Amino acid sequence: MSFLNRIHIGERYILAGTFTYSIFPVIVNYTVGRLPPIFFAAVSTLLAAIFLLLYLIATKQFPFQIPQVAWKYILGVTVFVVILPSILIYTGTQFTSSVNTAILLKTEVI
Repeated sequence: MSFLNRIHIGERYILAGTFTYSIFPVIVNYTVGRLPPIFFAAVSTLLAAIFLLLYLIATKQFPFQIPQVAWKYILGVTVFVVILPSILIYTGTQFTSSVNTAILLKTEVI
């Protein structure tokens, strides 16, 4: 594969990522008005986990060993960085607009 082909592939990935990232708040705002927010959070997180698993299998990086000591830290990150913010943001987004949802999704790390 030539250098220019790799550049074009990279540009397409960046454009696809930007489109996906920008359309997500609109999808969230539209969907939580029709489905329970917790259900949407669970489904979107499950889909992300499935795609990650498929990627790891396709790149032959799965299975891998996680040290026993790391499991409590992984659990803490999962609860406080993924689950709780998702519940709060998806529950709150049913009462606001897509623009405010995008701001919430951008600032959740803070």
